[in-house]
Amino acid sequence: MGKHNFYKLSGLFQGNFSENLTLNLPYYVSDIVIKIKKI
Repeated sequence: MGKHNFYKLSGLFQGNFSENLTLNLPYYVSDIVIKIKKI
């Protein structure tokens, strides 16, 4: 299971890292903003 996840993760980084980054960036930013607002 752990090895499978590792390969999945490495495939993510190798394959379309920039694509995933641009797709997930708004979610990361909003998540950070929510955490900052809670403090």
